[in-house]
Order: sequence, then C-alpha cells, then structure tokens
Amino acid sequence: MTAQRTYARRHLLREAVLVVSLTVLVALQFVLVTAARADETSERATALTYATETINLTYSQFQARKLDFTGAGCNKDANTQAPVGCDKPSPHNAFDWTTDGCSTAQAPSQWNNLFRAPCELHDFGYRNFGKGLALRPTEAQRATIDRRFRDEMLQVCRDSFPARTQIAQRLTCQSWAQMFYVGVRWLSHWDGRTQPTVRLPLVAQPTPQQPVANPTVTLTQEPVAPID
Repeated sequence: MTAQRTYARRHLLREAVLVVSLTVLVALQFVLVTAARADETSERATALTYATETINLTYSQFQARKLDFTGAGCNKDANTQAPVGCDKPSPHNAFDWTTDGCSTAQAPSQWNNLFRAPCELHDFGYRNFGKGLALRPTEAQRATIDRRFRDEMLQVCRDSFPARTQIAQRLTCQSWAQMFYVGVRWLSHWDGRTQPTVRLPLVAQPTPQQPVANPTVTLTQEPVAPID
C-alpha cells in the first residue's frame, strides 16, 4: 500500500511539473510573439515617418537621398526581398526606389525629361505608400503625393526659366506641369495593392510664343541626413 501511495504521489508530481512547464512555455511564446509584433509595429512606424519625410523633400534633395540609397545597393522592387547588398539598416532597406521616369506617352519628350526628378519623387510615393510596403494606401495620401508632384514640377519651371525674358517658356512649362498633375490626380487610382494606371488627359498641347529648347536642370546636392 505504501509503495502504491508513493507511486501515485510521484505520478501526480510529474503531472504537476508537466503542467507548470507547459504553462511557462505558453507564457514565453506569448511574450515572444508580443515582442515580435511590437518590433514590427515600431519598424513600420519608422518606415512611415521616413517615407513621409522623403516625399516632402524638394526634388533636388530627393535626388540626393535617392543617390545615397542606390549607391548603397538599395535600388530594388518592393515586391522582392531586400537585396543582400543593401547597406542600410532595417526598415530603411525595404524602400522601393525604382522608377519609370515620366511615363507619359502623350507629352513631348522635353517635358518628360525636364520633370524627371519630380516624376521619380512621385514614383517613390506611389510605390511605397500605395504599393509594396503599402505604408498608407489611402486616397488622402495619394492626393498628398500628387500635390507634392505638382509643387515640385512648378519649382522646376521656376528654376529652369528664371529670367524675365523666359516668361513664355515658364508659362508653357507651368501649363504642362498642371496637365501632368491633372493626369495623375483624376485618371489614376489606388485599387488595393495594384499599381495605379496613369494617363495624361488628351487635351490640346500648349504652344510657346517662341521655341523652347530642351532645358536642363542642374540638381544641387542640398544636404539631407543620410541613413548609415
């Protein structure tokens, strides 16, 4: 009888130890999952903050920042994993810096070339807020990105044609900037995570009062804080 009682006690003790062990494992797993989710939330918040700062840079500052990232091997498609050669810490190594420039077939090449930097800024906004990372895929955010696109194109016009004798060219440039803006504002859409379709409205092309050469813009390297 004593042996049976001893066996029963040992059996109960083993079961109690097993229950305690399982409880500790479940609690530890919960802590680890909670910590992982907190880290993911924190990284996403950091990415959102940095992307918002980036989309608010001037076109020349954006070019400098993009050069810093692509020079570190970070030019990538956001649908793929961050490249091994990207020398930036997480979450900054997840941004999509790819671009197709100003993909507006209806516009003369001189305007596609002139607005190249604002178009790249616009691509960054669409490909990180609306697609890929989907940091904030809302129509309100798209409107903000489109307005930044318009503002930087107008700044390009002011920088490219600053002289009083270039008023006609500047007005023509501003007209094209407004048409590019109308094209993305009213003929684009964010449908879930799909890439927006952008088409320029078929409107009469403005003709300058005097010939406009293919102007170029010198992109000054304005200081922006790098990510090491």
